[in-house]
Amino acid sequence: MRPADMYDGDIVGIDALPVRQAVEQADRRRGRQQQGHADLVLVEQRQEIGQVLQIERAVVAHREGGAIGFRPSVDEGRNPDEVEKTAWAEFDKIQSMGGVVKAIESGYLQREVARSAYERQKRLEEGKDLLVGINCYTGEGELEVQTTRLVPHPYDPERRENAEKVQIERLKEVKKNRDAKKVAELLKKLKGEAAQEEVNLFPTLIECVKAYATLQEICDTLRQVFGEYRPAAL
Repeated sequence: MRPADMYDGDIVGIDALPVRQAVEQADRRRGRQQQGHADLVLVEQRQEIGQVLQIERAVVAHREGGAIGFRPSVDEGRNPDEVEKTAWAEFDKIQSMGGVVKAIESGYLQREVARSAYERQKRLEEGKDLLVGINCYTGEGELEVQTTRLVPHPYDPERRENAEKVQIERLKEVKKNRDAKKVAELLKKLKGEAAQEEVNLFPTLIECVKAYATLQEICDTLRQVFGEYRPAAL
């Protein structure tokens, strides 16, 4: 494990239940009980259990600052009022652009998502934010903790491998047995109605589905009228 005194930030991501419990334990000791529950994780191997317990002790020590080589948490989180104020400011900015649709069309939302992802990754790589198992509390001998599956996987490997082939055969069978003439007429009707903004397309869409028009055929028909969405350049 890398020593915690190499890090300047706080732990912001916990990937294992025992580690999350360790953080809650540390917070309880310090008078900051945090409510919450997590998914049950069952580990089978003793080595895995030992590794998880080792991480628990390291995280608790890091949070409490009670062990040599570990720093206490620097940032316990932003003030909720500050988060709310920032969120409302963003909402107002989007509204001033003309709403979410306009913000998407201008590329603003896409750029903000990309910027946020970049800044998050940069903070992780610089050690300002810590993610257990990613940039802290890792080691060369770290094990991949396996969970116990109490029920068998719903899709066995063989069925997953053959799923595409089976679906193609079923589609061919549907197209062979449906009324092709009726399907063509309904798709033509759908195309005509799609060009009229005031017409509700759902009744015709339902007719197309009942006649076994495929999703691809319906989308291709609408695409002829509406075209395809092209995202704004970032």
